[in-house]
Amino acid sequence: ANVVAANAVASACARCTLWRRALGSIRVLQRASLEPTVVSSNTAMTACVKGDEWCRALSLLAAGTEPSSRSFGAAASACERGRKWRSSLMLLPQMLQERVEADLVFFSACVSACEKAAVWEAASRVVAFVRQQGLRIDTVVINAAASGCGNGGGRWEQSLTLLREAAAVALRLSLVSFAAVAASCEVGRRWQLAWTQLASLRSAGLQPNKVVGSSGVS
Repeated sequence: ANVVAANAVASACARCTLWRRALGSIRVLQRASLEPTVVSSNTAMTACVKGDEWCRALSLLAAGTEPSSRSFGAAASACERGRKWRSSLMLLPQMLQERVEADLVFFSACVSACEKAAVWEAASRVVAFVRQQGLRIDTVVINAAASGCGNGGGRWEQSLTLLREAAAVALRLSLVSFAAVAASCEVGRRWQLAWTQLASLRSAGLQPNKVVGSSGVS
């Protein structure tokens, strides 16, 4: 066995969602007294993400040496799929300790995990931290945070703030963006604002679909 061959096997297994076999490739290296590289760990973690094995992904991160931003991004994505928002946020102090620079892949996964758990306060804190780091917020972060505002009880003010911030940096939004904001306005019983989002769609060159339309007419 050699590291390059084991990584190739793990990569193939990850593409086919065969997380057990991906983990097996790492064990093969260990039995051969070979040290798995960060590529080995990242590939196995990606397989765990696709297999919804968030706990194993975190174990791989803990056991790995010199984790990269991709390592933490994969771990956060695993937590997102496992709906473990607290676990995803706990990765940030670890990143700082390891002096690994967080990227938007990591933050997007954290915000999405918070959105799925309907904890809009946590999602908002993550977005605020992204701003402090000087990173340009992308559509994925905006969509997840806006959805979290709706799931968190109709925090329509926060969702509209996100929309304004996106416009301020000329970020091209999607139907999902406007649907999330419209939904938060609907939950907050701000139907006029929900209708306004439909008008904003057309201004942005987008056409409302059934999901967006249902938010405006509920």
